[in-house]
Amino acid sequence: MSIGDEELEAAVVNGFEGVIQKYRAEYEEFAEENLIPIWKNAIRVGAQSIDSDNAFEFDSDSDDIRKWLDSCSRSFVNAAVSNLDRSIANTLQKCRKRGFNSTQTAYAIRPMIGLYPRQATANWRFQRTFIKYLRAPSARNIKSLRLKNPISDEIRALQEKLEGALDYSLEQIKERAKQLAESGLVGAFNKGLYELVRQLMERELMGLHEKVWVTAQDPKVCDVCIMLSGKTVGFYEAFYDHTGKFIGQFPPAHPHCRCTIFYREILPPGLDDLTPEAMTSPNTPPYCHKSDFAIELQT
Repeated sequence: MSIGDEELEAAVVNGFEGVIQKYRAEYEEFAEENLIPIWKNAIRVGAQSIDSDNAFEFDSDSDDIRKWLDSCSRSFVNAAVSNLDRSIANTLQKCRKRGFNSTQTAYAIRPMIGLYPRQATANWRFQRTFIKYLRAPSARNIKSLRLKNPISDEIRALQEKLEGALDYSLEQIKERAKQLAESGLVGAFNKGLYELVRQLMERELMGLHEKVWVTAQDPKVCDVCIMLSGKTVGFYEAFYDHTGKFIGQFPPAHPHCRCTIFYREILPPGLDDLTPEAMTSPNTPPYCHKSDFAIELQT
């Protein structure tokens, strides 16, 4: 995000609410223009992972899919800007302890904008030489750092330090955004698979299914997903991890999650109109059409 020196200095004095809102707006635009089209394609790919009737046409623009994409976009934006205010507050506190004025603080905090608290701490350490300069008496001439043609080798070196910190900050932001976008991609693939089964069930081309959590089954699988492996829930039920934390209808359980869902049919088409009591009754045959079920009840 582009923010001018004067705007940043004013934010140091008046608060960073406007800066955070500007970040949010730019992330929303990025998600709308770049991520949603990619997620839509991943949904279509997920829906192709199960062979279905040739006469069936998957609706990739259903209300459920549109709502999910909107929710996923909001989650991406919220995650991208979450804790941003705390990150800025932590850096402001460090600047105040060093007695920085608004101009000094603006320079120190510029590389921190957009970072999470841990990232901001790492970046602060990265630019120690620059922070040390800001505390020096010569820092009263700090605005000379804005000159395109530095007045001394010292200023040129400090400009390079600041540029290095900004580059490091940009890489940190890119890595976090990539992680969030990839999580959305995994979710989109699994949403496509889930939505395909739901639509097939709705049209009675498939019977009622339950969901089984499936991991990548290799040494890289994390403890959270190991505990979820093989867990089975009803089609419309959500998954929770071993601590009771809500995960959702399908993976991912966390960033870089590689899990997916195996859909297992437990009732054939035509039994979707049974009451919950009838479906759980020991008298209900485990695999029958609703007409057969009616005959079974009469006997």
